[in-house]
Amino acid sequence: MRRHLCLALLLALVSAIPAAAQQVQVIQGALSDSQTGPLTDQYIYHVQGGDIVVQPGDSLTIQDNVVVKFENGRGFRILGDLTCGGSGTAGVVFTSLADGSIGGGGGGSPAPGDWKGLDIGAAFNIQIRGLE
Repeated sequence: MRRHLCLALLLALVSAIPAAAQQVQVIQGALSDSQTGPLTDQYIYHVQGGDIVVQPGDSLTIQDNVVVKFENGRGFRILGDLTCGGSGTAGVVFTSLADGSIGGGGGGSPAPGDWKGLDIGAAFNIQIRGLE
């Protein structure tokens, strides 16, 4: 009986430990799978100090469950290949750095014009699934 009680207490304590929070990674400039790697759900990405861009001839993958937050006046220029999401069961979120409802921080509400948006230039191949 004592062993079962100890096991139950241990399981309760382990389940009470919160999951590791995602770390923030600040990004800017040129991104590609070959140079910087894909954007994964290991991080919440903050675009600060400059726009992000996929250059002509480059490819970038943004995996499911990724949150990309843009500071005021920053945007995402796509001149190469972009793949967002893979399974369609989870989304990729592009939002304002001021948006406190997802990815932590901000503490406010996003507003129109907070960030420049997506500039899909002469992109060769864009596959977007589960975009919010």
